[in-house]
Amino acid sequence: LQQSELSWLLQLQYRMRELQLKNPAIYTPEILVELGRMHYETLNLLLSFFDGDRCKLNVPDDALLLEFAAALKSDFIQEQEQLRRKVNILAKVLDLSKPVVNLLAAMPLAA
Repeated sequence: LQQSELSWLLQLQYRMRELQLKNPAIYTPEILVELGRMHYETLNLLLSFFDGDRCKLNVPDDALLLEFAAALKSDFIQEQEQLRRKVNILAKVLDLSKPVVNLLAAMPLAA
């Protein structure tokens, strides 16, 4: 791993840990398996809905598990993950640069 990738992973781990401190039951085995399959960018997007100062949703701690599981299974997150997979395949086959990959990932899935 490069230093920047390691830094991203440590930040992601910190954010996941902070969310777990709010509700220790948040990461069921099923959810952990799903999270482990996700791309970093999609997981980061999902966490941004729930964590810290950037929290977009006002979810009571006792409802956090249900809301997190629902967001994980939502069409929006699933489409983002599907798009990221397709973009990453294109990036490997065509040797695309990071800015091009990010531009493609910002497009709708249908495009």
